[in-house]
Amino acid sequence: MRLAEQLKDVLTVQEVILKYGFELNYRNAMCCPFHNEKTASLIVHKNNKSWKCYGCGEGGTVIDFVMKLYNINFGQACIRLNSDFNLGFTDERPNQAEIRRRRAQDFRKRQQDKRVRQEYDSLAEEHRRLLWTLSNMALTNGRTSRGVRGLKLLIITTNNRTTRRTSRGVRGVK
Repeated sequence: MRLAEQLKDVLTVQEVILKYGFELNYRNAMCCPFHNEKTASLIVHKNNKSWKCYGCGEGGTVIDFVMKLYNINFGQACIRLNSDFNLGFTDERPNQAEIRRRRAQDFRKRQQDKRVRQEYDSLAEEHRRLLWTLSNMALTNGRTSRGVRGLKLLIITTNNRTTRRTSRGVRGVK
């Protein structure tokens, strides 16, 4: 994961604002440090991951706040946040061998999931076939020379549809 993404996930705008000496009022608002004003127009949004000043139009994430506050670029703002909050994140990218290893591991996992799904489907089909055979046997064994000896009932569930099978016929069950 990139350094900027890690910073955005871990830090909230409120934490950053408090760390750099500003205070929010009860509405999560404060006077904007980027222009002169008397009323609070910088709002920290409820998700606590973004801010917006309705006076000067500035807004963004924690990184944007530090960039604007110290007049530095994106990379410097990320480094500053990382060091000021003692997070210890690094911006190391995986090498090609690591990328190939992860891709191979993902491929093996997908193949295994596919094999498991095929095995499950074949077992489910076999189960349905056996239930169908069993229900037919129950229907034929229930008949005598004088008619139906007793009403044999077998509930069969296939594809989320329940069917009640008796010696007198088939009907769907809700």
